Amino acid sequence: MIDLTGDGGEAGAILVRRVSHAVMNDLAVVRLLLDSANGAAIPPDAAAALDKASGLVGDVADLLGQLSALARPGAGAVDADLGEVVGRIARLLDVAAGPAATVRVARPDEAVVVEVDPRRAQQELLAEVATIGDAAEPGTTITVAVADGSIAVTTEDASIRM
Repeated sequence: MIDLTGDGGEAGAILVRRVSHAVMNDLAVVRLLLDSANGAAIPPDAAAALDKASGLVGDVADLLGQLSALARPGAGAVDADLGEVVGRIARLLDVAAGPAATVRVARPDEAVVVEVDPRRAQQELLAEVATIGDAAEPGTTITVAVADGSIAVTTEDASIRM
């Protein structure tokens, strides 16, 4: 695990950004190959499989892009909608929770604007969900909810080994 917050955090963040960039470039090439192989001359089942594979490669590239963005220093506290702060990392929250848990994100219809460092809030939220996910029994649901000017993380339907 690379510590992005302690001593040497900037070096770790640079490494994460560089590795993510290199892998994203490779994924872009793979996606182009998958898309170009999908022509009229292949059976429909093969075309559907290539489309699915291309979509999955795109999903991985998106996750790496989000991870790379999180490794950059934040701009400090700004007025931000907590629903958007959480929404931008919703897919990463599922990854952080691990295989035993699922994440449910509850965002209000109306904006909840507070002064916050969005990147720092996202980093802390991912760390908390990962810690809960590590201790979760299979079937655990981790709920990330935005309400009353804050982000709350709760667990449901499982025992936690903490």
